[in-house]
Amino acid sequence: MPDPIAEPQARRLRPGDWQRLKSFACSTGVWYEEDVERFVRTRLRGHYEWRKSHTDISVFVLAAAGDPWEILAVGAHELDPQITADGQPLEGSYLIVGAVRRDLQGREVDVEPFEDGRPVSVGRLLMETLIDDLPERPGAVRAVVARDNARSLRLCERIGLREERPDADHRFVQRLGRLA
Repeated sequence: MPDPIAEPQARRLRPGDWQRLKSFACSTGVWYEEDVERFVRTRLRGHYEWRKSHTDISVFVLAAAGDPWEILAVGAHELDPQITADGQPLEGSYLIVGAVRRDLQGREVDVEPFEDGRPVSVGRLLMETLIDDLPERPGAVRAVVARDNARSLRLCERIGLREERPDADHRFVQRLGRLA
């Protein structure tokens, strides 16, 4: 097993990062990873630029310690007016994307474990970074995940996104929850 990645730095996306994201590789060849990689490379910037004048949107990266330009992972979230419970709107956030560089998927990072004591993976650190940035914790959170993506569905379960709703696209499912 490879050594854990030394102290990655979580930070908001910088203007120079957009160019680096054009070659960000997170797909191992499965269809849902291809979709995410294409989104990060070609559509995330446009989505961010358009949404920032309409809502609170944040894009974060995990960067290598000592090299703030080496992007290990990228994630984004925004306020979500679509979250409801019992027909009533809830203040919440939508996790737009979370992607870990292909060669680092499943790799652990050298940080103190979270409450559950499990070693922290790059993906889990990215999700915790996004969650810590949410405006109202504990708030309602929604994510759309490919039904075939067992790793992301397990991560959703661990962070509290346990309610499942159908998505307009049958290949996906919406996962919702309140974070503790």
